[in-house]
Amino acid sequence: MPISYVSQKIKSKTLETTTEVIIENEKLEILTDNQLGIKEIKVINDGTVINIITNNIQLFEYENRIFDAVIYSEIGENIVHLVNSLKFQSKVDSTDNFSNIRAILTTVDETRVLKVSLFIENDESRNIQVSFNDSQWNIAIDQDDKNLVKYVNLSSLRPLQGTEKAKEYGSFLDEALQIGVSVQTEMKKLENKRLGLYIL
Repeated sequence: MPISYVSQKIKSKTLETTTEVIIENEKLEILTDNQLGIKEIKVINDGTVINIITNNIQLFEYENRIFDAVIYSEIGENIVHLVNSLKFQSKVDSTDNFSNIRAILTTVDETRVLKVSLFIENDESRNIQVSFNDSQWNIAIDQDDKNLVKYVNLSSLRPLQGTEKAKEYGSFLDEALQIGVSVQTEMKKLENKRLGLYIL
């Protein structure tokens, strides 16, 4: 089942993503609210919208087709695009000096679950690890990749709502990545403020 991503536009403040994808020669524009999942799919032919899908059953069918096609392709870039277009289901956050951010993302019907980890080491984000069932992918990170920035927005802003320190960390991490500042260097500057902070 061939699949290719045309574009992906991200609104980091609202965690809303618009993704253009071609699957089996059908061009789709997918609107995702990462808290709720896919809201709408537009079917496009020669630049014209010929159908707008909002029915949940049809949305589930399309999303599952896309998910399966991406997993089958085993292409790292496709997998990152898929992560960005899924529903944020829950989060288990990190433990080791802020070096690992972990999240769980699902299709809207929750029949398919991706586990995702972002690793930060020696001042830089190193890779994204994605797993589905028994399959696992380690995806090298381009430090300027906007998909990475959005993923970290998703990981840091939504789940870190338990304490003010957690919110502060989430906001800081987002800003640090967007302006290209070294995460670990900035963490050292804030180390005294954040001493003993662990997000569970």
